[in-house]
Amino acid sequence: MDANATYGLLPEVTDSLTQFLENFRSKPFLNPSSIHLEGQSPRAIVDEARSQLYVQCGLQENTHRIFFTSGATEGNNHALAYPFRDLDTPDRHPRKVVTTSVEHSSVEEPMRQLEQRGVEIIRIHPEEEDTLSVDDVLAAVDEDTRLLSLIWANNETGIIHPVPEIFRRVRERYPNCLLHTDAVQMFSKCKVNLKSFPFDFLTIAPHKFGALPGIGVSIVNAQRELGALLVGGAQELKWRPGTENLLGIVSTSSALKVLPKILQSYENSIRYIRDEFEQSITERYSSISIVGGDCEERLPNTSMLYIPGVSTEDLVVALDLEGLACSRGSACSSGKQLGSHVLGGMSYPKSAATEVLRFSFRADFPKEELKTVLERLFLCLDRSGVATTVEESATLSPQ
Repeated sequence: MDANATYGLLPEVTDSLTQFLENFRSKPFLNPSSIHLEGQSPRAIVDEARSQLYVQCGLQENTHRIFFTSGATEGNNHALAYPFRDLDTPDRHPRKVVTTSVEHSSVEEPMRQLEQRGVEIIRIHPEEEDTLSVDDVLAAVDEDTRLLSLIWANNETGIIHPVPEIFRRVRERYPNCLLHTDAVQMFSKCKVNLKSFPFDFLTIAPHKFGALPGIGVSIVNAQRELGALLVGGAQELKWRPGTENLLGIVSTSSALKVLPKILQSYENSIRYIRDEFEQSITERYSSISIVGGDCEERLPNTSMLYIPGVSTEDLVVALDLEGLACSRGSACSSGKQLGSHVLGGMSYPKSAATEVLRFSFRADFPKEELKTVLERLFLCLDRSGVATTVEESATLSPQ
């Protein structure tokens, strides 16, 4: 129940990695950058994976560049740092960024560093419906805005923000403003066509849909001069030097072949299981609400429960002892005692940051297991003192 943290290796990915290593058993592990014949086989693997991404995204090589990185954290950091590489030199470039109060920590932490270096950071808070207002964002962007950075689908709440519409309207008004989106959860949970809206920098994490951890994808507008932060090699068109993570790329290529099936399952099956899960909980516990439950657009697999008055740190441990894995928010922030910074950036009480549980379903979650999940969750909630409003058995038999 924690698929947003990582999906786990798909069987097809495990098979492809096993086959890849078996093929190279009799020869050294070859470098994709070697120009000799034996180096061209791994190079073909890298090129094939890149071609698959172009097809999956609906993009063309003449308009966008696709690069492999160590993960979306690297990509997000790069997208924020590169436009401000000249901060220490006198210039007339605008030094303003517009972003949100609900970004992933791999965006929020670099924002804080930029702020300390004198960049003006404007954080837009979601409205009462928990989603971003197009008008609020447009009102904050002006000629002095160098970068607009918006998370597309929030990893903790599952709320989908109207990023394509916002980007289109900003591009029309301020064509020089750079546009960045963290698309990690959106790309891995919903079918998208990236050709349908303008962006300059977009990040993806393949381990969210079944590839190995440690591999990321950054997509960059080919018309922008977004150069490399690293130097020392010609790999990835000199944008991201260093020997390619071939195993990670092999796993990405294999996972991309299964991704359409995963997305179809989320839309056709998991969305309804998620809804039944939420309904069963809110019918039994009137004090529990669903964060973003009134939003029109949410990830089909994500539920964040707000449980007022209950610190959920111990509850996560109790659920784990019952064999039910969930989280309090982003796995990247799991070691922090402050709770969810995303809830802190929304219209909830300050205490809400430590009073939430996030459940995220895999695409292959069996519906028949929902009853077991609810039974174990109800057991732990009851032990935590959350008052019920119906008879104990009333919501334990999902239809």
